[in-house]
Amino acid sequence: MHLGRNLSLILGGAAQCTYLVGSAIPVLLMDRFGRRTLLITCSLGLSLCFIVVSVLLSLGTTGPAYGATAFIFVFQLVMGIGWLPVPWFYPSEISTTRMRTKVQAIASAWNWMFVFVVVKITPIAFDHIQWRTFIIFAVLNAAFIPVVYFFYPETRGITLEDIPLLFVKGGLTGGVATSKGGRTVVPGQHAQEAHVEEKLRERRVEEQGLEEKV
Repeated sequence: MHLGRNLSLILGGAAQCTYLVGSAIPVLLMDRFGRRTLLITCSLGLSLCFIVVSVLLSLGTTGPAYGATAFIFVFQLVMGIGWLPVPWFYPSEISTTRMRTKVQAIASAWNWMFVFVVVKITPIAFDHIQWRTFIIFAVLNAAFIPVVYFFYPETRGITLEDIPLLFVKGGLTGGVATSKGGRTVVPGQHAQEAHVEEKLRERRVEEQGLEEKV
């Protein structure tokens, strides 16, 4: 974008502050709209940001470059809402108690490995293909929309006992693609299938009978 060193540093710090603001927003949205909605919407938003940045930088003039800088801030905000928080807890929400620590460890390692890859290849890409680097990022973000839609089950509101039922429908997508809203399990389904309420009522009746005898 041909900005000076000092201005670049200032803008970089300000962008991280925007990231911080974005990371606070999902506290209000996560359990209202669900994990899938945030991820899909944010993937679309991130892809659009990169498309706009690519178009503006391709013009090669100062004015559009400042516009591209503004969209980097929008990117940071959108990123903080969806893809910053969800991947840190989502793996534990789709794995059983026996596998939870292993799945979370693999997910964390995978995340930091690709952060390392992006940090290393981005300067090289900028040197060789310049603004076209953002086209690659736009395509990759757009690619996550069908991935989330077909393979990520919705976990909003489910209990720990419901987790083993997330993929029981089987098939290539574990039933996610054929379930409305990716909801392969309804909250409390385990309790319903185990007839927990009925058993509790029977137990109360038995306890009442014992009390009457006493």
